[in-house]
Amino acid sequence: MMNEQPCLTEVELHDLAATKSGREWDDVADRIKDARGGVYPPDWWQMVQRSGLYARVKAAWTKP
Repeated sequence: MMNEQPCLTEVELHDLAATKSGREWDDVADRIKDARGGVYPPDWWQMVQRSGLYARVKAAWTKP
């Protein structure tokens, strides 16, 4: 049986979306990776990049 890493959870997605800076994002992303032995979840690209989550959150960091 393969030892596949778990996908992102709703709580992790919420934590990413709630970040207020790049440093906070990095801290949350590191926590997510650390929970999986140093690798991103298999759905990271789909849920974070392709979905536009990262772009939306990053844009909010620069709004007054």
